[in-house]
Amino acid sequence: MATEFVFKTQTGKSSDKRMTYKTYKQILNAESQANYPPDAVLFHSIRAPPSLRPAMKVSDISGIPTAYTEPNTRLNYATVDEFNTIRYLPQEVVNSYLALRGVVTN
Repeated sequence: MATEFVFKTQTGKSSDKRMTYKTYKQILNAESQANYPPDAVLFHSIRAPPSLRPAMKVSDISGIPTAYTEPNTRLNYATVDEFNTIRYLPQEVVNSYLALRGVVTN
């Protein structure tokens, strides 16, 4: 009563076949002939859905990845030296850093 698994059989497959690759024109032609929904992400579409992962926080001063935020100014910092620098920045400079990052200031 040995059952033979379908995925283990080699019928219809030849081991001497090479992998065939499609050219860019062939991919575009296949995508244009298929009926995809309008919001589908295709090979040539630039528009893609937003990422589900949270954005990586980087320091506003140096650009180093960080997990620290200065509570008064809401600027991100990575080292103690950056923290001390942020503490004494004028409010106009702080607002410009926040505007570069896209944070709305009151």
